[in-house]
Amino acid sequence: MKFFMRQSGAGNARGAALYGVSRRFSLQLFLAALVALYFLSAPKSEKAVTSALLNPKYEPDQIELFEPEKGSLVLSKAGAFWLGQLSLDGEGSAACEKCLYFICDNIVVNKLLYNLKSLVKLYEISDKKSAAASYGLRQDRAFSLKIRQKTQVVSSLKFGSVDSLARIFLSSDKNTKIWSTESAALAPYLTASADFWAAPEIFPKDVVGADKKYRHGKLAVGADKKPLLAGAFDWSGALAKTFDAGDGNVYRAYFLPRTDGDYWCRFEAVSAAQRPLEEKDALKKLNAVFLASAWTYDRVFEEE
Repeated sequence: MKFFMRQSGAGNARGAALYGVSRRFSLQLFLAALVALYFLSAPKSEKAVTSALLNPKYEPDQIELFEPEKGSLVLSKAGAFWLGQLSLDGEGSAACEKCLYFICDNIVVNKLLYNLKSLVKLYEISDKKSAAASYGLRQDRAFSLKIRQKTQVVSSLKFGSVDSLARIFLSSDKNTKIWSTESAALAPYLTASADFWAAPEIFPKDVVGADKKYRHGKLAVGADKKPLLAGAFDWSGALAKTFDAGDGNVYRAYFLPRTDGDYWCRFEAVSAAQRPLEEKDALKKLNAVFLASAWTYDRVFEEE
């Protein structure tokens, strides 16, 4: 009986030892699996560079924006202000037989250029041009931005979709790489909407040199949702408000009553003799028609 007990005790000891080894081995396997899982699932380090989308040395004089749903919009520097040119015939800026011309908001245009010249982090996504469609960068889907200085293209970019990290995908015509960058500073400006770029004042302050504080509403549009041009109206019965800048230049705003009590409104330079030639030529093109409320109309004509 004692021999049996000794043998049984020895067997239990060996079993316990084997069990301990087995547990340690299982634990090691489990830990190894966890480590492997971590490295497999951990995000890969992103390849990023810090750069500007537009070299700060450039002073652009033309910005071309193309949005598939809205068409082509060109912003051209005309001395002290920017002139907007929106194609209404779908042919783009190069063959614009029917265009809307309006004064741009200098603050908005300059803010876009400032953001493009600012340093940002660019995260490399792909170096394959064939991947463009996966990121909203297909030719017929992407937003295009082309910037010129004295007819030379100094930056040509395409912007696509925005990912879950609020980064927008983009590419340059200079290479096949696809990048992403924070979208907050750029997204608001990626539009070919004339309303967004138009100066909000009836007497554009960047033209008349003073803030008259009278604001118009949106651009007037027809049944086809396209902006209406001044030539489509008979302005002979319009009421006019003249502003003499005191420097030899005279400007005028016309108000044509609508059936709803509000007004069609347009702005023109009556005399721009003292302005540079490029500004004179730009002012002659203006044909945008805006909506002005009855309240705004009253404020304009209350002024002595």
